[in-house]
Amino acid sequence: MSFEEAQKLARFVGKLETPLGACLAWLNHDFPDFEWTKAETLPRVPGMTTIAMKPKQAEPVDDGGPAYPHWSNLEDEKMYPGISVRMWLAGQALSGIYAGWPPNIADFDHPVAAENALEAADALIAESKKGG
Repeated sequence: MSFEEAQKLARFVGKLETPLGACLAWLNHDFPDFEWTKAETLPRVPGMTTIAMKPKQAEPVDDGGPAYPHWSNLEDEKMYPGISVRMWLAGQALSGIYAGWPPNIADFDHPVAAENALEAADALIAESKKGG
């Protein structure tokens, strides 16, 4: 759901004659990408409950650090991180995912493949942090 669509939904729900708590519970459950609250600071509109919404901030993801860091040969000896371990592992997983599919790649669901590759990379990084 886009930010603009969420704003329209907030305006619509504000016009309903449903208790605010029920509306907010429904919005937070069915539209989890946004944080829905009763607006306290916005101007009140007669006959309408004002609902505030903002996009939720994503949790920071452990990228495992740099996979192939290198240092400059210049005076500053700056470290360049290069690709992260997470992206490198996801690329390896994605190669394996694509290798197992039939030749008709046009019918392939690429976003799902990318999500699965990232999940595999995250699992590998989490397991490696356990020391096992």
